[in-house]
Amino acid sequence: MMNKSIFICTAALCFLCGIFVFEGCKKNAVSGAAPTITSFSPLTDTLGVVVIIKGTNFSSTAANNIIKFNGTAADVFSATPTKLVTHVPVSATTGPISVTVNGQTVTSADPFTVLGPTITSFSPGLTGVGYPFVITGTNFSGDPGENLVSINGVMVTVTAASSMQMTAIVPQNASSGLIVVNVKGLTASSLKGLQIKKLIVSALAGTGGMGSTDGIGAVASFNGIWGIVSDGNGNYYTADMNNNKIRKITSDGIVTTFAGTGVAGNTDGGLNTATFNLPFGIAIDNAGNMYVSQIGTNNIREITAAGVVSTIAGDTSGTPGSTDGTGNAARFHNPLGLVTDANGNIFVVDQQNNEIRKINSSGVVTTLAGSGVAGATDANGSGASFNLPFGIAIDANSNLYISEFGNNKIRKVTQAGDVSTFAGTGSVGSTDGPVASATFNFPVGMAFDANGNMYVTDSQNGNIRVITPDGIVSTVAGEGISRSQEGIGITANFSLPTGIVMVSGGLMYVINYGSDQVIKVIVQ
Repeated sequence: MMNKSIFICTAALCFLCGIFVFEGCKKNAVSGAAPTITSFSPLTDTLGVVVIIKGTNFSSTAANNIIKFNGTAADVFSATPTKLVTHVPVSATTGPISVTVNGQTVTSADPFTVLGPTITSFSPGLTGVGYPFVITGTNFSGDPGENLVSINGVMVTVTAASSMQMTAIVPQNASSGLIVVNVKGLTASSLKGLQIKKLIVSALAGTGGMGSTDGIGAVASFNGIWGIVSDGNGNYYTADMNNNKIRKITSDGIVTTFAGTGVAGNTDGGLNTATFNLPFGIAIDNAGNMYVSQIGTNNIREITAAGVVSTIAGDTSGTPGSTDGTGNAARFHNPLGLVTDANGNIFVVDQQNNEIRKINSSGVVTTLAGSGVAGATDANGSGASFNLPFGIAIDANSNLYISEFGNNKIRKVTQAGDVSTFAGTGSVGSTDGPVASATFNFPVGMAFDANGNMYVTDSQNGNIRVITPDGIVSTVAGEGISRSQEGIGITANFSLPTGIVMVSGGLMYVINYGSDQVIKVIVQ
């Protein structure tokens, strides 16, 4: 009986040991099984994003799981037998995810797609050196330093960034071209190029103080110059208002007195004997005849190509009024800006009358637009209204553009007298952007380049603005401080800039009324 009991106990013990051995073998088999990947999330995202991988037979010890994104190893943050938490390494590329546990590897059936940056737009489309521009897109880094941005191959400084927008500064050595964004090794390029205008500003003539001295460059002096015009031969002319003279400036900065004795008057005759009374606006027609508006005598003078001065419209004694008529029978009240068209017509900004007047080739004066009452109404002819208009320009299609002090706008006037608002909200400011939302502070001079861009002297803001043919306003020179300072782009400053003329070859001349200087601007 005892032997039987021992046998039964021994058999039972062997049975239990067998179970334990079996179970131990079973556990070893599970721990040695190959891992599987059932899913991962997200399927697509940017570098650095957290990814959760689900499956089986992972190690609960994070370090025992080797995860790779298309061959690039990734860190494991946490692990269980069925879930791994990792992130996409910064050098990863699109491809499958692999998990290796105890030397056994499984690869996902689907790839993880790495999303790089995209550029959907940038603003403005045209800007100057030193000014900010904004890039809009996706998958940018919120850390400005992780976004590498270039324009036409030149690196720029990113000053602010979020995942969908960046602000960068145009460097001095940049040129027009495509914008490229690189985020953690992944790049995106804009579909069109950013247009950069590099304005190099220097003083051509004028001491920076009042005077009437003829001479070269900084030796010469002026007193109250406003408008400027080119004769097409490298010579420029300005009405030197307080000196009662017309001055000539060569492209080398040599200043001479072209017409006027310096004594206030309205005497017609030769260049050396004629007198002027507060001359202001100035224009030259295709035949080489020059026209000058006079505030002091409320009339329009002509200087023929042969050098003869005469009064062609308005009262010679200076009586103000708004009468239409022929020659001296017509009346003006503070005539300012002048421009001519290809047909020999002269257009006059009649400031105090708030009207735009026309003088045809026969000397007949008519009112093209304006009710005579201050306002901002867009309409035809006398139904429209202006508020202290100052400057005037003409485009290739003979449309007129009027700058207004009272409205801080630029208005457009067709040859038929249709008036519309071209740019400006009417509020004082310096906001760039679409013409309907842009703001100005006493715009005065306007000039067009060969591509249809309008350059504007924004007088009280002390800078040069440009309006593109597609209606975007950008600041391309001047920091917004009213002072005369040579420089490039944003580092340059102007002192109450007024008149402006554009000549071929990317060259502009600007009148600095505040410093009585003629400024040369090279546009690159």
